[in-house]
Amino acid sequence: MEETREYRFDNGNAAPLYLTNQGCEVTENYADLLDRFSLPYGEFEGDFYPLTKAEEIYIADDMQDEIGNGIGALMGYSALYKGQKFLAPSVEVQWGEVYGASSDAEALEFAKRFVAEIEPRVSAIGGHVLLEEDMGPDRHCVQILIPFTHAQATAQDYDGWASYLTNDLLKTSGTLDDVKTTTPKV
Repeated sequence: MEETREYRFDNGNAAPLYLTNQGCEVTENYADLLDRFSLPYGEFEGDFYPLTKAEEIYIADDMQDEIGNGIGALMGYSALYKGQKFLAPSVEVQWGEVYGASSDAEALEFAKRFVAEIEPRVSAIGGHVLLEEDMGPDRHCVQILIPFTHAQATAQDYDGWASYLTNDLLKTSGTLDDVKTTTPKV
């Protein structure tokens, strides 16, 4: 009888399971889980790495500062979701004195508008857009899951990929200032 391993953050079926963090580092050795889904992976300095060489060129310990009108995407994440590996650029919409949104309500409204605008484009290429409200004490997170096959068909390297995200797939017409003029003060 095959033993089933319990995963601290599920197995990627209910919610995305991060394979790499913002710094492109392995979150945990998920070789057995990737094997279960017949997904290839590679090595880095002789150790398990969840991405192949052909996949890892699309992530970087980087922040795309301008994914449409003042929001940035953290580019080091990759994830497993529903049996498939995805690039997972993540947009954290924060509030407080040092951030653009002055309140939780403004940040959430902006995140919801951003999701509504990009979701049809991302879904059309087989991806997913998920909004995690109250990810931390001062932020909401928009998780954008993009199939590696789409990245490989769109760009030859990270710079081309980042440019495509900024200028096409994740481009948004809304700004935080738009939300500030329509969100009631609480």
